[in-house]
Amino acid sequence: MEARGGSRRGGRVERCPSHSVRGGLLLTGFTSFGGEGFNPSGWAVRHVEEIPGVELIRAVLRTSYRDSERELRKLLRRHRPHAVVAFGLSARRTKISVEAVALNVDHAEERDNTRERRLCRKIDPRGPWIVESRLPVDRILRALRRERVPCSLSYQAGTYVCNHVHYVLLRSTRVPAGFIHLPRRRGRWVLHVVRTIVREVVESISS
Repeated sequence: MEARGGSRRGGRVERCPSHSVRGGLLLTGFTSFGGEGFNPSGWAVRHVEEIPGVELIRAVLRTSYRDSERELRKLLRRHRPHAVVAFGLSARRTKISVEAVALNVDHAEERDNTRERRLCRKIDPRGPWIVESRLPVDRILRALRRERVPCSLSYQAGTYVCNHVHYVLLRSTRVPAGFIHLPRRRGRWVLHVVRTIVREVVESISS
């Protein structure tokens, strides 16, 4: 999500029981926001098909710096997932963006959904400026390209709530984790993309 917002609603968590990926796989997205009216990340996280042998923990975060961080930390403590894939919407992009890094800064003219604006503010005053994704990014890109899905590696997740969640995630856990931006698409295409990404993450940590 790049300098855009999410709904005040959120925080819903669903568990899909299964057994072989110890600790489960946490998937997060955001609710609909502002003039967009629809956020494919939250919708896809709720509706993507289960994967045999994998416990999917699904959560939709509020688009607020404070709320999203609090909800994410709570999810990590409660569920102790074996891996985390966070999704968000980038309405300006037409491809899937596999985010390579998170930046230690909140900076957006647009306010979040609690009306908070952050400018030139470090997320963690003592943290590194850049943290690298721990998802198998090359593997994910190869899989998406095999499926003829337009995609690219991104080094700029914005400096709004999506980047905030990505940075907090990577600093809060050492399991495979990272962030994927979805374009403004819906329906079976989005579900196929998310399932492909989840499958590659699961296979990478199971191999």
